[in-house]
Amino acid sequence: MSIAKKISDKQIIESYNKHKSVWNAAKELGICGQSVYERAVKLGIQQKRNVFTEDDFYFLKEHYNEYLYKGKLQELADKMGRTKQFICRKAKQIGLTDIKRKKSVIEGFKPTRVNWGNNHPKGFKNKKHSDKAKDIISQKSRQMYDNMSEDQMSVKIFRMLKSRAENGNFVPERNKTTWKSGWREIGGKRKYYRSRWEANYARYLEFLKQNKQILEWHHEPEVFWFEGIKRGCVSYLPDFKVTDLDNKDSFHEVKGWMDERSKTKLKRMAKYHPSVEIKVIDSKWFKANNRLLTSIIYGWET
Repeated sequence: MSIAKKISDKQIIESYNKHKSVWNAAKELGICGQSVYERAVKLGIQQKRNVFTEDDFYFLKEHYNEYLYKGKLQELADKMGRTKQFICRKAKQIGLTDIKRKKSVIEGFKPTRVNWGNNHPKGFKNKKHSDKAKDIISQKSRQMYDNMSEDQMSVKIFRMLKSRAENGNFVPERNKTTWKSGWREIGGKRKYYRSRWEANYARYLEFLKQNKQILEWHHEPEVFWFEGIKRGCVSYLPDFKVTDLDNKDSFHEVKGWMDERSKTKLKRMAKYHPSVEIKVIDSKWFKANNRLLTSIIYGWET
């Protein structure tokens, strides 16, 4: 009988209630965290973690920086019943993490040198691949991809994209672009906007929120997947999610021009997610509203 099976439900409940953390309970009981988590869910003392709720987002937004700059992210993770890595990943997703932040300002941070050699296979510590070995590895990788069926490649692409979405780097930053992409803080939310128009539309939504014309807005909060698609666009990340006064959600897409890829994404959204409302904010909208909004919205970029 495994060690995990020898642990009684009573021991699980007592340890979990004592530590309020799956991972600390696991450490005390001498079993893996996943075992404690599964038992805790089954016993009804731990919420299943396949959903990060709206309340979780608001709590993280309110407290993340406070715990970060005290060097106590693990304490925050324990309070939320998650791992520190999970909390950091979610913070990055909703724009709480500034990649340009100097780590030296964080209380208790001590730079350490990582010995990457420890991550190599046994017997390869502190060694490097020869050029010949690198060529062989490269050839084998190409052969693997060449021999993949269309279905296998589709599955691999889906897994890769979903992993990127979970890690908060679904769409990478693009520096030195002509449409003025970059980080902005709008409505207390520091996010990376991919164009001046996108940033201005965020200011417009914040203006509507402050004037009680909408309830809330979020920038790039959700990815929609086109399951079964083997070629072309397999997902869609709308620019904004907007909640109106009736608590109804819609998604807004800022588009300077409608290229073929964008058209394909919208067609597939209509097919795979017909109940989702998409509103396209194009150049005509900006031309019609730019003069008025420049005069009434602070920080409007021209």
